[in-house]
Amino acid sequence: MKKLHLLIFLLTVNFAFSSDVKFGKVSEEEVMEEMHPLENDAEAAILHKSEFITYDYNYEEGWFVQKEIHYRIKIYSKEGFPWATMQVPLYRDNQGREKISGIKGYTFNMVDGKVVSEKLKKDGIFEEEVNEFRIKSSITMPEVKEGSVLDIQYKISSPLFWYLSEFTFQYGIPVNSVDITLKVPEYFVFQKHTKGFYP
Repeated sequence: MKKLHLLIFLLTVNFAFSSDVKFGKVSEEEVMEEMHPLENDAEAAILHKSEFITYDYNYEEGWFVQKEIHYRIKIYSKEGFPWATMQVPLYRDNQGREKISGIKGYTFNMVDGKVVSEKLKKDGIFEEEVNEFRIKSSITMPEVKEGSVLDIQYKISSPLFWYLSEFTFQYGIPVNSVDITLKVPEYFVFQKHTKGFYP
């Protein structure tokens, strides 16, 4: 009987922590939160970050990598306002260049006791050339205030299928949850490199 109760408890905990974070579905609790529960002095926090990375093949262009990326960011103070502008690096070489598409975003604020959203507009998205190998796409969210929750989603299509960019788990602000899914064709083999003291 004790084993059954333990199993039910573990399944319940697992379900609670594995629930999907849906783009555009922000809770009232997230918007109302005034400080991070673990780091009270945090200026902002990444409530959720996810990447879904797959490989695909196009007859005209060959192999390419498709990334679907989602960030949910909470702004606690004015010092956190720089987190309302996302810088997305894009790379290119003689084989082609990475492209960003499907950019969507919402800023959620509490107004008169209700959660209201402001949609990201085209004038908040722009690109600039950094050098011959890099382009920077900037996404600036609208109506950002102390307490705002930002939901940002975009896709990157890359012909540089032999290169996997680093996935960042830690930032200068707290990160509540991270989810990465990588689907690589079985006949692709990558070299593994480790960093730091632990393999």
